[in-house]
Amino acid sequence: MDSNAQWLSKWIAAENTGSISCPACGSPFPIETAFDNAPRWCPTCKKQLVQWNFYSLVLTIDPEKAPPLIKNIIEFIGPMPDFEADEAMKELYRLFDRKSQ
Repeated sequence: MDSNAQWLSKWIAAENTGSISCPACGSPFPIETAFDNAPRWCPTCKKQLVQWNFYSLVLTIDPEKAPPLIKNIIEFIGPMPDFEADEAMKELYRLFDRKSQ
């Protein structure tokens, strides 16, 4: 695993089917299917996590270890109603998608 992948694996996990691993302890737990802006807790280590459905990927983030930009996005999107938060995530995705082209 390269150094960038090691750094990412300390605060985020991404998956598109079945279960996802906790970025804090590595234990698997089921993926929630609908967009829900509420916090999650790892059933094993009890760490509070943020889980976002981001198109075909589910991102599970440890907000304590995430970089400042991601923490700011979590704080900005966190209090939004689910529909608005989903739309904000789609706008963010479109922004990054345009920058990569």
